[in-house]
Amino acid sequence: MKTGFVQTKSVKALLAAVDRVDRRGAPEKNILLVTGQPGFGKTRTLRWWAIQKRALLLTAGPGMTLNSVLGELIELLGDIPPHSAEKRVVRLRQLMAGYKPPIIVDEAHYLFVRDRIQEAPKPAIVDRLRQITEFFDAPLVLASHEEAMRAFVAKFDHLSSRVADAIDFGPCSLEDVMLICQEKCEVEVTDDLGEEVWRHTEGRARLIVDFIPKIEAFAKKNRLKTVSREAMSGEIVTIDWKGKTARSIRPVSSPMHAVGG
Repeated sequence: MKTGFVQTKSVKALLAAVDRVDRRGAPEKNILLVTGQPGFGKTRTLRWWAIQKRALLLTAGPGMTLNSVLGELIELLGDIPPHSAEKRVVRLRQLMAGYKPPIIVDEAHYLFVRDRIQEAPKPAIVDRLRQITEFFDAPLVLASHEEAMRAFVAKFDHLSSRVADAIDFGPCSLEDVMLICQEKCEVEVTDDLGEEVWRHTEGRARLIVDFIPKIEAFAKKNRLKTVSREAMSGEIVTIDWKGKTARSIRPVSSPMHAVGG
């Protein structure tokens, strides 16, 4: 499979949203919300964008505290975190001062910890990250597969009023599938096989990319340069582990041919 990153419609939507954040009028309006179901390419895109921007990318998890979040960010910058949260804030600001990187938090719903008494979401961790990024006029990207994250942010006016944009990663279109096949697959994939890939994966970028090695293996086995739906007709390509059934490429009614190598 070819290396490289494919800019699907969702990727382009993220880049456009980042551009809108960069061109914002109020400096404090620096928060970008990114949501989308698992497998639609959200995390892979954020990792790619983080490299382009030299951003700090943190993946949140259950039980995270302000201290642990600050500590991980300091470690991402190659330093040893001090013990207290306030000293960590000071050290993080010192380390960020050189190039003012954006901060990206994936699985950001874990940052909204609940008060033990009131059982209400509290934004203390996000507040501190917001203050740090505002200080450097840098974006704060909060990403999650849970739509509830938007509801959490909406509960607090001081946060919701700072949201510059919010985008949702949806399923890949058929055009996205063909673009991924064109840029990632070592052999040519015909339009009708691309439609089968789209049907099997339901537009999930993760599954589309996983599908490509199967096409390449089939092409290598059969010495093909171009692979069509007819050529792979009947080939088992995915396993529905929930229903414990195999799914194969459907046959076509009209004659179509693969081009041999």
